[in-house]
Amino acid sequence: LLQQMRGSDLTLREVITQNGGDPAAVVANALTSAADRTAEAVANGQITQEQADQLLARLESAYNEALDGALRDQRGGRGGNPLGGLLRQNQ
Repeated sequence: LLQQMRGSDLTLREVITQNGGDPAAVVANALTSAADRTAEAVANGQITQEQADQLLARLESAYNEALDGALRDQRGGRGGNPLGGLLRQNQ
């Protein structure tokens, strides 16, 4: 997907859709994975439940912003793409 985005003005959401994927399913899968990982971090004492709740409350909008290209603008292009984690979770 990232290769298709290189040199184009397409967002990740558009590339996922063009390849027959469902961006909403990508976000849902990423949220499920994040919820599992944060629950584990709480159980291991790495973060508090309050911290986990705050993180999870912001994630859906963050993932959707990432699919729409918001993070690309913050990084000055697609180099060092912050979407790699999102993509790896949903392949």
